[in-house]
Amino acid sequence: SGMVAYSGPFTMEYRNMIEKSWMEELTKLNILFKPELPMRKYLADPVKLMQWNVNGLPKDDTSTENGVILDFTERWPLMIDPQTQANKFLKKSLKDSGENHEIIKASSPMLQKVIEKGLTNGFVILVENVGLKLDPALEPILLKQTTFDPTTRGRTITLGDKSVSYHDKFKFLMTTTIPNPHYSPEICAKVTIVNFGITMTGLVEQMLATIVNLEDRKLEDSKMDIVKSNAEDRKELVGIEDQILNSLSESSGTILEGDKIVDQLSTSKNKSKQISQRVKDSKITEENIDKARENYRRVAIRASILFFCIVDLATIDPMYQYSLQWFENLFATSVSNTPQRPKQTLEDRLTDLNKQFTMALYRNVCRSLFGKHKLLFSFLMTTRILTGEGEADGGTFDSQAYRHLLTGPTGEVKIPVKTVDWINSDSTWRQIFTEMNGLDQLPKFRGILRHFMSNIDEWRPIYESNDPRSEE
Repeated sequence: SGMVAYSGPFTMEYRNMIEKSWMEELTKLNILFKPELPMRKYLADPVKLMQWNVNGLPKDDTSTENGVILDFTERWPLMIDPQTQANKFLKKSLKDSGENHEIIKASSPMLQKVIEKGLTNGFVILVENVGLKLDPALEPILLKQTTFDPTTRGRTITLGDKSVSYHDKFKFLMTTTIPNPHYSPEICAKVTIVNFGITMTGLVEQMLATIVNLEDRKLEDSKMDIVKSNAEDRKELVGIEDQILNSLSESSGTILEGDKIVDQLSTSKNKSKQISQRVKDSKITEENIDKARENYRRVAIRASILFFCIVDLATIDPMYQYSLQWFENLFATSVSNTPQRPKQTLEDRLTDLNKQFTMALYRNVCRSLFGKHKLLFSFLMTTRILTGEGEADGGTFDSQAYRHLLTGPTGEVKIPVKTVDWINSDSTWRQIFTEMNGLDQLPKFRGILRHFMSNIDEWRPIYESNDPRSEE
């Protein structure tokens, strides 16, 4: 309940930290609990989860937990949804469920009338593009301030200056596309904020499912079949247990005298043994499938790195906006356009996929960039790939040198007295010495400061040259 109520706004890393800190507190207080049981495993119904995935909920752990929060929360949810993943998932779910629903923008002048209709008739209302402030007229709905009407024998709620009947099936959902909104504590207390914003870890898992589905459909189908089979087995076992409990509650006299109960207990025992064996067998199969899926992880990592490259272009110019859906479509097209070589190993195939998609993304994005930004985009792609994949492959990307390139020397430096007259001013000397001292901190430039101070006149041609890079 704590995770459902409070973890919604946070990314998976923070959620894991919250779970860990709570478990430590439970241990200190000697309260018994089951470790290694995250919210998504304890509360997520496998059958529901599979249907959520079919309706467009991404398959990563963060999205699964978000689905659980939406399913169990007592307050109306407000979803942070910059990539519109939650919006698409909710629309598909509402359409498939057959529930009466209305979808409306927060800025629409018809908002209040649509909500009134939903309150009276028990509709699900999805309000899109919510801003940083909510309409004060929505407060009674958010706080569920209903009253009992003795005349109609039902509940009513005040909306604006009207008293509207409140249907028990009414639901109220809100989404915002603002990437990192700062809502006031008052709003946070009235709604359950759920963060559907994409993270690096979450996108890797999504892209892994996508590439496996495109390259080895049977593998992904096998995994889904196992999930479905396990879910159905659990559902059947719960059904048998419910029947037994129902029979026990209805029986009179000695329990063992009832043939029906004895038969149900026997059936339950046999079924439980069968299911336990099937779960055991499927666990081994699932582990083998997961191991095979991991072979494609480096393609998923490359794709995720490149997505966040193009997201960061918006800091250069707000015009540079690229949707996740466009990115996923380009990825799928790139995979299908990557030719199969004869006698190609899986490793070669993964390398070809990475090359093909990287080039396809670069060409497509460059069409929308100003000429002056194309070189910057190339540099961003290169450094991000070296940083991300270098760490994954045990590479040696020099992050210290990269940081120095971006920020220059840091920290205070004691400047010696200027001893040469060809450097014009004290401020120029201070700048040169600071830069040399900063370079001297990098392993590949170690000793450059000592050489500069010992042979300072040899650096004069470089200082006075119009093209210092050509000097030796």
